[in-house]
Amino acid sequence: MRFFHRWLIGSLLGLLIFWGTGCTSSPIPDENVPVTPTRAGTLRPYHTATPTPSPRASPTWTQPLPSPTPTPIRHVVQKGEDMFGIALRYGIAPQVLLEANPTVNPRAMSVGTVLLIPAVGLPTPTGQVPTPTPQPLTLSEPVCYPALDGGAWCFVTVFNPLSQALEDVVAVIRVSNSAQGEVLERLAYAPLNLLPAGKRIVLSAYFPAPFPESPQMAVELRMAHPVPAEDTRYLPATLEVEAVQIAPDGMSAVLRGNILLEETSALPQTLWVALQAFGESGKPAGIRRVDVPVRDSQRIPFEGVVYSAGAPISSVEALVEARP
Repeated sequence: MRFFHRWLIGSLLGLLIFWGTGCTSSPIPDENVPVTPTRAGTLRPYHTATPTPSPRASPTWTQPLPSPTPTPIRHVVQKGEDMFGIALRYGIAPQVLLEANPTVNPRAMSVGTVLLIPAVGLPTPTGQVPTPTPQPLTLSEPVCYPALDGGAWCFVTVFNPLSQALEDVVAVIRVSNSAQGEVLERLAYAPLNLLPAGKRIVLSAYFPAPFPESPQMAVELRMAHPVPAEDTRYLPATLEVEAVQIAPDGMSAVLRGNILLEETSALPQTLWVALQAFGESGKPAGIRRVDVPVRDSQRIPFEGVVYSAGAPISSVEALVEARP
């Protein structure tokens, strides 16, 4: 019985010690810390033994971050657009656009067709000015016309005074903003690969917005290759122009005629006609390349419309390219 009483007293003492310890384990307010009367929901300050973390410096990168990769964009074909004009709009070669869209037939391209515009443009500047191909060509002063989106279309005429045809004629047009000292440049491409002897061709380049209001412009021949006399990549072809109709406002012109092929030459697989519009001062006003359907004939009719980028059209010239 005594053992039972001792066990009971010991248990009660243990419980009292446990409850006493739990009631006194909370931190006790420091009397030296001023206490501000509080409202419901506010906290009273207490001393804490937890050290305040010191700010740490942000890590410094020792490896260079990767350069962003140019992202291709998509263009939805609108009414009146063709593959060549779209290529000129984005400042790329027509062949590059064709290779980027192998499933699109440029002759049967409908409104709403989505084209992939490859992320290619001017070469990355290296600080070295490339040496132009030494060809005695005559280049006109560049002329630029503002576009509706704030950019500009720029044109330059290249004349071939040689007795030999040239191909791959490319120029670079530079536009400088005198106010900011910024120099913009774009490659200007021709509508055809071939520039016959004694002929001129209009090169074009598109400058995206914003375009300087009073720019200083310069042009430089970037590339031109002579075509060997024995070259068989081009078929002999001439143009027979029957009619040129310029709209009353001078902003468009229709040209009709025939492509004449030699009787001994094979039928071409590709037929292009470049329509080149000029203003009263002889400055280029617009260009258009027409893809002519091939027929089993040595006389193939064609018709095309060329639009002005700004100045009223006073005359239209045409060039042809035929390839087997």
